[in-house]
Amino acid sequence: MGVPVAPGKCGMHLEFASTIAPFARMDIAVIGTGYVGLVSGTCFAEMGHDVTCVDIDEGKIAQLSAGAVPIYEPDLDRY
Repeated sequence: MGVPVAPGKCGMHLEFASTIAPFARMDIAVIGTGYVGLVSGTCFAEMGHDVTCVDIDEGKIAQLSAGAVPIYEPDLDRY
């Protein structure tokens, strides 16, 4: 099961990346929607990439598809 990650804002990540070098938009798959995977996927999406997060936990995917965040990370629910 997978769910596309909606673009959000990751502040310094976008600004920092744009000062290093221009990059091409990429299709990115993130395996796991825990603290690392979901936050990383959100930041990649904010940078303009197309991101799909996948997880074996169908409950997490259902929550994400419904717009809920299955983990606690400050401000992540805004994205």
